[in-house]
Amino acid sequence: MAAVDAKGWFRSISAVKDWRKICGLSAITTLLAATDAKEGKLVKYDRFADMENHEVVSYTAMEFR
Repeated sequence: MAAVDAKGWFRSISAVKDWRKICGLSAITTLLAATDAKEGKLVKYDRFADMENHEVVSYTAMEFR
């Protein structure tokens, strides 16, 4: 995402058959394709693990310029 390359982003996810189950894949791809930004910067990354149900979710905040 930091490269602001919608096609490359989608190809990288497709190549592994979306095994991470990315929520918002279409919205993120659309954002990357529609923005005039030249670069992205990671602002925050974190994750939450629900060990009882064997689930993990990660999330990130990005800034695009």
